[in-house]
Amino acid sequence: MTVVALYDEPQVLPLPDMYGKNLTFKTGGVDGCDCAEILRLIAAGKIDTTPLITHRFPPVRDPVGRCGESGGRVREITGSAGADRKTEKHTGIMMTLDDFLKLARAGRPLASAETLEFMDRMSDEARRITCRLNASYHTPGEVRELLEQLFGKPVDASVRLFPPFYTDFGKNISVGRNVFINACCHFQDHGGVTLGDGCMIGHNVVFATLNHELDPARRAEMTPAPIVLGRNVWVGSNATILQGVTIGDGAVVAAGAVVTRDVPAATVVGGVPARPIRRIG
Repeated sequence: MTVVALYDEPQVLPLPDMYGKNLTFKTGGVDGCDCAEILRLIAAGKIDTTPLITHRFPPVRDPVGRCGESGGRVREITGSAGADRKTEKHTGIMMTLDDFLKLARAGRPLASAETLEFMDRMSDEARRITCRLNASYHTPGEVRELLEQLFGKPVDASVRLFPPFYTDFGKNISVGRNVFINACCHFQDHGGVTLGDGCMIGHNVVFATLNHELDPARRAEMTPAPIVLGRNVWVGSNATILQGVTIGDGAVVAAGAVVTRDVPAATVVGGVPARPIRRIG
């Protein structure tokens, strides 16, 4: 049996409470063998470490109200004003990628404890890969290899991407052939981002597939919806494409536009919010 201790931050041990107890202290945060393999399995979501968390000093509550203590997580869900407050206990059952993608395709709120924990794990994995991608020079082939790890699927040899590139998920991105993505783009792809063959994406483009509730009491809840670009779509620098938008073949999104509605094929749109400017051809 191998036990791996994972620390998010430097630990302060409550030593006065420990005096007189039969304790053995080890340094380094890891005790056991085959640690690299165990950490790889944890990162891949194949080992559930939740039952191994016995307590924390002090118990901490994250921004959405989850509290890590007693081997599970508790999240308070507050509805509209005057509604009863409910407490949701983490079941210890880990969500899979297939489970999450089905939830996203259905457009259901991403609110359960299991869903939020899965998103946390996938965000960590995505940031590990993008940090490697963005930290130093890579050949085009090496960039594609890192993208395949990030997307979890093959990437055609004709795809070109200039780092840095940012995403906090990565596993719901699909790109066709001859796609070019320029530097500093942000793909929030939980709801799904699809780029058809021949798409060109300019600097600093944002694809945002999540939306928050307007009700302040439910503001932390997120709802996904996909973004789909057809073939040969050109998106100019600093444009933002919001959730649920489909852009037709051959369309052009002007630099700085904020696209909130579907764009017909062979149409140029621009402005905030984006509106049709003219037809192409």
